Amino acid sequence: QSREDVRSSCINLYGKVVQKLRSPHTPAVEQQLISTLVPLMLLMQEGNAKVSQKCIKTLFRCSCLMAWELPKRAYSRKSWDNQQQTVAKICKYLVTTHQDSAFTFLSQSLEYAKNSRASLRKYSVMFIGSLVPCMESIMTEDRLNEVKAALENLRHDPEASVCIYAAQAQDHILASCWRNSWPLPHGDSWVCDPAATHRWSPSCENLPTSHQQRSWIMQTLGSWKLSLKQ
Repeated sequence: QSREDVRSSCINLYGKVVQKLRSPHTPAVEQQLISTLVPLMLLMQEGNAKVSQKCIKTLFRCSCLMAWELPKRAYSRKSWDNQQQTVAKICKYLVTTHQDSAFTFLSQSLEYAKNSRASLRKYSVMFIGSLVPCMESIMTEDRLNEVKAALENLRHDPEASVCIYAAQAQDHILASCWRNSWPLPHGDSWVCDPAATHRWSPSCENLPTSHQQRSWIMQTLGSWKLSLKQ
């Protein structure tokens, strides 16, 4: 809903309904509440003080009912700008605690990345950049390609900050997946391009046996990395 007063009222009403719920709750109620996590946190970042306040209150009510232990910064109205570690902690908590809903979180963030409001596109992109690395063990090729296509499109967004965050999200996803697939010796500092350091080509036959089962993701990421240089 484009009107701020309507969004604020709806979020407030939802929070009051949640406040009236009592345990034990059904699986359907639990899933419904889980599905509101990402929308509430992203709307909290849109820049409207009234909407943000209602999001915080509603998120807190959901957490109390479900006994969630979200990172404290998840309830903060402070902008996520220069707060990548905060976003990473939130994403790690969501995937660790609600792994069955991880793809729902991804779909929601991809949908918000299409929003007409630039602030929501920007913070959705930042969220995606932290969420995808947390999902590496469950990520599918189709969903990774969907993320790739979305970020490529957002690199040409009319809002400059969205373009910048999309590029950063791409770099973050690539760096995290490459690093996890080829751990460095203890004590070594991280370098951006392990392919150059290890003279490694991301093909199945060149991968160590322990990494062959993830060859498809490495091939996809390798192609993505190459396309970014062009």
